Amino acid sequence: MYHILLETDTIYKRPSAYYNSSSILISILYLVGIISWPCNSVRYYHRGRPYVYSPTIIIRCFIVRIWFRLDSNRSLHHFLSTDLPYNRKVAKACGLSSSYIPSSRRTFDRRLKTVYDDIKKKG
Repeated sequence: MYHILLETDTIYKRPSAYYNSSSILISILYLVGIISWPCNSVRYYHRGRPYVYSPTIIIRCFIVRIWFRLDSNRSLHHFLSTDLPYNRKVAKACGLSSSYIPSSRRTFDRRLKTVYDDIKKKG
C-alpha cells in the first residue's frame, strides 16, 4: 500500500489527509496532477470547439495508454469506457467521471496531437 501525503496541518504539524492506493499507476496519475503545467499549453484563442478536457487529463490518459501498452487511442477509449471496477478507478484517477468518458476516440487523437505540438515547440 502506498501512502502519499496530501496536506499538512500547519497548526499541529500532522498530516491531515492521505491518499491510499494499492496501485502504482493510480499514484503516478495523482502525482502528474500535482505538477503545475505552464499556462501557455492551454490555448485560449484557437479555432474550433473549446477544450473540454485540460492538458493534465489528456496527459494522464496518455500515461494509462503507455502503462497498459495499449497500441491505439481506440484501445484507450475502450479501456476507459469499459464498466469494470478497476477501469472506473483508473478513469477517476485520470480526472474523468464515470459518466463523462469522452464519447469518441477522436477526442484523444486531436488532443494528444496538440499536446505533442506544444512539447515540440518548447523543446
